[in-house]
Amino acid sequence: MSGRNRTDLASHQEAAFQALCEVDKICKENGITYYIIAGTTLGAVRHKGFIPWDDDIDIAIYRKDIHVVASLLQKYLSDKYYYDDCYINPKFPRFYGKVINRSSRYGCVDVFPLIQTSNNILGRKIQWYMRKVIFKIYKAKIGYVNKNEVQGIVNYCKLVTAKLLSFLFTRDKIMNMVEKNETRYEKPANNQNYIVLYGAHSMQNETIKVDWLEPKSVVEFHGQYFPTMGNIDMYLTNMYGDYMTPIRTEEQTLRHDETFKEG
Repeated sequence: MSGRNRTDLASHQEAAFQALCEVDKICKENGITYYIIAGTTLGAVRHKGFIPWDDDIDIAIYRKDIHVVASLLQKYLSDKYYYDDCYINPKFPRFYGKVINRSSRYGCVDVFPLIQTSNNILGRKIQWYMRKVIFKIYKAKIGYVNKNEVQGIVNYCKLVTAKLLSFLFTRDKIMNMVEKNETRYEKPANNQNYIVLYGAHSMQNETIKVDWLEPKSVVEFHGQYFPTMGNIDMYLTNMYGDYMTPIRTEEQTLRHDETFKEG
């Protein structure tokens, strides 16, 4: 591993941590509930900071607050960072938001909507697979291709199918489909589960029981304390299994090497 990669990772982790501090301050000053999640929570519990090979921070915010938070971040982030998402930037290639380092153009903090989902596993599967279909159509519509999706005949066929389907929908129609899928289970009867619908893990891993969330707890991360869900053990066990034992020993290089253009 080159010294350059090691330096890049360390400097990016520092930039991501400073971005989290800004997000934390903005959310607290405006009464917004958020949780650090996924690898960020795992790193906090296991390392009191980043997982050694991680290079960004994940947080979740209730869907009802996402657009409010987007406006706050646009207004109050320092000049070092900017916030972007698919509602601000019509070419943004995610259905969740990012706080981005303005100088390096790397994503620092991923801002995921925490979405109410069905009590029934079949209902959750419908919501989960619909987001996959809609996202492929959306990416085809905006002309975005992930380098991991162009390998193999199956992936190629999926790309061609998505491209053909994208001609049938305007971007506004696709965004209406996104909203409909996110809100399909926003009913009092569905009171047991939330889901990080755009997370990178499986549906089961990304499902969060309501009683894991509150009351919130705090965890140490790089010498400061940040909010996460109350039942950290249940959450991390569901996400990673035996989460205190590292299962990978990757080189300490930037994992998320994609850069973003400001919209």
